Amino acid sequence: MQHESNEIVKTILKYSNIPTNTFDGETEIVSNFIDHAAKKYNIRLEKNKEKKLNRLLYKNEEIGFMQGLRTSSTKDEAYRLCRNKFILEEHLREMDISTLSSKHFYEDEKEEALKYALENKDQRFVLKPLNLAGGKGVVLDVGLDDFSQAWDQCVNSQIEEDVKVKSCIVQPFINGFDVRVSIIEGRYAGAILRLPAHIVGDGESSIIDLIEQKNAERNKIPYFRDKLIPTDGYLDKQLNKLNLNKNHVPDHNEIIVINDISNLTLGGESIEVSQLLSKKIVDLAINAAASIPGLYSTGIDIMTDDYLNGEGYIIELNTSPNLTMHHLPLKGKKRFPYYTFVRSCLINYKVNNAVRLTAKEAEIFTEIHKFNNLKNLYAGKIMKNMMALKW
Repeated sequence: MQHESNEIVKTILKYSNIPTNTFDGETEIVSNFIDHAAKKYNIRLEKNKEKKLNRLLYKNEEIGFMQGLRTSSTKDEAYRLCRNKFILEEHLREMDISTLSSKHFYEDEKEEALKYALENKDQRFVLKPLNLAGGKGVVLDVGLDDFSQAWDQCVNSQIEEDVKVKSCIVQPFINGFDVRVSIIEGRYAGAILRLPAHIVGDGESSIIDLIEQKNAERNKIPYFRDKLIPTDGYLDKQLNKLNLNKNHVPDHNEIIVINDISNLTLGGESIEVSQLLSKKIVDLAINAAASIPGLYSTGIDIMTDDYLNGEGYIIELNTSPNLTMHHLPLKGKKRFPYYTFVRSCLINYKVNNAVRLTAKEAEIFTEIHKFNNLKNLYAGKIMKNMMALKW
């Protein structure tokens, strides 16, 4: 077992006893989710595969669309703000929203970054590229002894992706839980706890056997077939850090974390926790989304040491959120954010065109209206801050 907290250990053991989900063939076809949602609410769907565009038509009028994973309500200003992690963090702090305190260094400022780390030698760090996604180039739990190596790894990942202006964000490392919260058109649509790739010993099987058992389960689900726990040289490197090898037999309930980054594409596990998530964290996510001009639907990455009762820190807001993870969680009851989006578009259309709402639609619109009012409050705060800078 590595340096994971007691709460993480307990959570991994808890969910290791819960079986992996199974899905029937049709409902797990990713491209069909928006089709099913449109059909449910009697909306005509017009597809343009070349542009990755799905238009929603009600009585031959467009009421919304999705282009790729980005919704029609997401404006360019929201995209620009959210894609720059450092500027986003500064904005959130100005809005008094809980986030981390990071430093930004360009590729030629490695010595300045090392100096900053030395000045905060009691702190562990995360190094991440400014603009890459999917966990690329992110290095967790970095100390003074491996800071230089982590810096090079972060920069090299940007070289591989042909990033023109290479830089690294250095931020405090939180040894806690990684939670993805989805806000759809201003409404809380679901939460996924993402556990890093790991195995739990049974006292009989080797590490490689336990990994292959897990990968066999993931292989049964098309969505996870390209998200297997890696068994290549990276695994050997990780195990070498622990003075272990693939043939080691872990003790019963001994946990071996294969990858510190909990990204699903690296073998992480998605656990549906929408009904369990702390209200403080839900409110944090809603406020973060409301504070971003032109943003109504987003997937928010939050770190917390207690996802059940505690608070958290905003790490990132994604303007093209992966909603599929809620429809196809590895474990736990699935949610339907595509349905939430389509229904919200229909309700907004009806309100704007004075069409009578059903009782349930009126209840949903109350939530949407509350979010819009919150958004107006943040818009006022942004304007006040801008005026203060002018003076």
